Amino acid sequence: MGRQRFNDAREWLYDEELDAVRLFYTKDPFDLEISVGTNLLDPKEPEEKIRYYVLYGTYQFGRKEKISIYGIAQRDPTEGEKNPNFVGLLWRGKAIKDQKYWLEIASLSGREGSTRLSGYAFDFAWTSRFDFPLEPSFTIGYAFGAGDSDTEDGVDRNFRQTGLQDNEAKFNGVRKFKYYGELFDPELSNMRIRTLGFGIIPFEKFSFDLVYHSYSLVYSGVELRDSGIREEPSGRSKGLGQEVDLIVGFKMMPQTLLEISTAAFVPGRAFPGAGNAYSGEVTIRVSF
Repeated sequence: MGRQRFNDAREWLYDEELDAVRLFYTKDPFDLEISVGTNLLDPKEPEEKIRYYVLYGTYQFGRKEKISIYGIAQRDPTEGEKNPNFVGLLWRGKAIKDQKYWLEIASLSGREGSTRLSGYAFDFAWTSRFDFPLEPSFTIGYAFGAGDSDTEDGVDRNFRQTGLQDNEAKFNGVRKFKYYGELFDPELSNMRIRTLGFGIIPFEKFSFDLVYHSYSLVYSGVELRDSGIREEPSGRSKGLGQEVDLIVGFKMMPQTLLEISTAAFVPGRAFPGAGNAYSGEVTIRVSF
C-alpha cells in the first residue's frame, strides 16, 4: 500500500509511479497481481486523476517460458463515460538456445462519451544470438496498432495504449532503449512499425545496438496520438518515414551505467517539405 512503481516486462502497458493498493500471490509456477492505483498526492492534469484497476497473471512453464494474461480498466472521475478497458496476452521466452522472443496481443473496448471503443494491436519480435566473437545478434520485429477508416459511425476502432507506457526493453545488450524509436517514439495507434536490429558485445557489460525502423499509417488522414516530433501528417500519404538508432550501454560498475543514444529520423511522404530530425543523449545512471 502506498506510492510504488508499476512496470511490466516490456513497459508496453505501464512504467509509472502510482498511489496504489496491490495484492500479490506467488506459488510456482503462477504469479497473480490485483491492484487499484491512481495519483492521490499531486494530480495536476485531468488524466492524472484516472483510476487504474489491474489484474495480471503469469504462468511459467519450463525454465524460460512465460505466458501472461491481463486486464486493465481505466476510470476517469472527471468524465464518467470515459472508460477504456484493455485485455491482453504476452508470451515471452528463451527456451530455444540463443533465441529470445516475445508476442503481445491486446484488445481495447469500453466507451468514450457516446463513442464505443473497439481496437486491437499486436507486437512481435525475435532476437537470435550467435556464439561468435563479439556475440553478434539480429532482431526482427513487427508491431501493428489498429486504425479507423470511418470516424462517423459511432465506433472508434483506433487502438491506443494506456498512457502510462514507456515502450522500453533490451534486445541482447546491457541497456534498455525505446524499441519503437529513440526519436520518433510513437504510441502504437493506427500504425505499422517494422524493426531490424543488429547488436554486438565487444566485452562483458558493454554493448552496441544498431536499430532500423520503418513507420507507416494504417489509414491516412488521422492525427498521431503521441510521438516524439511536433509535425502532424498531411493526411495524403501513409508513409511516415524511417529511423536509425545507435545505442551504447556500458555498465562501468555494478551500480553505474553509462548510456549513449543517437538517432536520425527521415520523414516520409506524410510530412511533405519536412527536414530530417536528429537527436543525441548521454546519461549516467547511478543506483543506490
